Amino acid sequence: MAMSKLIKSIPKKLTVLVIIILIPIFGFKACNYSYHLSLVPQGMRVWRVLYSKEEVYGFGPGGNEAGVIVYKLPNDVVNKIKKSGIDYFSTLPSVYNRVSWHGIYRTWRSTPIEQDWVTEIRQQESTVTPYTTGIANYLDTHGGRLAINLDMEKSINNTIMSYGNYYAYGRVGIIIVAPNIGKMFFVYSG
Repeated sequence: MAMSKLIKSIPKKLTVLVIIILIPIFGFKACNYSYHLSLVPQGMRVWRVLYSKEEVYGFGPGGNEAGVIVYKLPNDVVNKIKKSGIDYFSTLPSVYNRVSWHGIYRTWRSTPIEQDWVTEIRQQESTVTPYTTGIANYLDTHGGRLAINLDMEKSINNTIMSYGNYYAYGRVGIIIVAPNIGKMFFVYSG
């Protein structure tokens, strides 16, 4: 009874104003979530985003962006990857009928990633951290240093530098699958 009196006492204009403010916020969140899910292969069946950090450094020609999105892998997918290894990725459903390039990864490889940006120690003049290695180098490829959570950076570096994980380059970014920790990372810089 008291709750209904409280609700009735809230002016209708205030209720409408709150709804008008909340709809775009929730709409943006829903679109962002949908976009994050579009970046991964369909057969991975992820639905939970654990971490997301993205930055845009300028727009149009000459603009750059960088980001890290971390997903929770479903347990049944983790078990299938552990059982089949890299062969699991050849069983993913064909995604060539997608409207855009999102989620398309064709050549899967086993970690460690053997690229200069992983092992090279680089001196960074424009950052707080004077020397970087691993994923920090990749995120700084185009000059916009994306500072991510230190624990997340360590987790990604451990994943890309150790055996038992898998990765593939897409049109934009790298997808890294870590079945032993039940996570998938999408990182991009460009």
